[in-house]
Amino acid sequence: MKRFVTTLAAVALLTACFDDPTSDLRGGPSQIRLSRSLAFLNPGTSVVVEATLLDQQGNVLPGVVSFSTADASVATAADVDTLEGLTETSGEITGVAAGATYVRVTGGGLTDSIFVVVVPTAFNGTIRPATATVGQAITVSGTSLFGFNPDSVTVTVDGLPAVVVSATTSQVVFAPPTASGGVVNINGLTVLGNIYIGSMDAATTITVTEANEPANDGPPGATITAPSAVNASSEGYGVLDAPCGWAAGCGADQGVGDLDDFFSFTTPAGTDSMNFEVEVYWNNDHIDIDGFVLNASGGGYCALDGCAGASASDPEVMEVRLAPGTTYTVLVELWDNAGELMPTAYRVKITRRS
Repeated sequence: MKRFVTTLAAVALLTACFDDPTSDLRGGPSQIRLSRSLAFLNPGTSVVVEATLLDQQGNVLPGVVSFSTADASVATAADVDTLEGLTETSGEITGVAAGATYVRVTGGGLTDSIFVVVVPTAFNGTIRPATATVGQAITVSGTSLFGFNPDSVTVTVDGLPAVVVSATTSQVVFAPPTASGGVVNINGLTVLGNIYIGSMDAATTITVTEANEPANDGPPGATITAPSAVNASSEGYGVLDAPCGWAAGCGADQGVGDLDDFFSFTTPAGTDSMNFEVEVYWNNDHIDIDGFVLNASGGGYCALDGCAGASASDPEVMEVRLAPGTTYTVLVELWDNAGELMPTAYRVKITRRS
């Protein structure tokens, strides 16, 4: 009998030693587990979020969880499957209009939230002016929702790359690449300043015309006012186009497009010759554009020294010494094209040097 009692005591002692040390953690809800804490939606689209009540050990508890929106003008929230005894309940969040808000999730005396961003299907910032000429600066402004990553932002118009002149987190300035009725696509968009969302077409289009065509198809061409002050600059813009490809061999009925443009400028009056830097910029790695400084009629290289041109560089740079009070012509010429992206915009910049 003694031996039996001793054995029972040992069993009781052993059982006590193996009591669950975390048993005091079991009890009421201590957290809400959500299937997501961030939702991106378009207006009219929805997402269902599951919510579960857990105790401190992570055990699932039955209970009702409810969903409510902080701003119904941005997104709505509706409860789904809220019957007592369920161990998982859910809510449906629907985007209404562009913006950001929170959806509150409550249950078991606890509260959590889901950050909701409603993004329109097209970029809805302003683009001004809506009608422009090739090379004219166009400003894209962000909204309270949309911004830009200045380090990565790019712009295309009808699929052709534009020249980004400047970019900040709230504004991008670009020069359209060609005459078109253009769909503007912006890459490098951000939401709320730090959420990168990639590229998006703008909700509005722009109309771009070529102001100098066809007047610049032969000399003297469009006029650029030569700068009189040292280190001052003047600019002109244009487009070159070879619709069926220079190297492809256009037929006689097709033509070869607009392969060259002319600009004229007159140096300031004075008694001494003066130095100028003439540059041609473009934005298409697949083609080459050459630049030449010619006499007023476009019939030969300038009379003074330094009239270099026809390099393979972008920009094409010509450093020339010119006579005062004299008119000169800049020839901008498309050199090669093998069916690559066309047309291509370019910019002529004339800078007076000391």
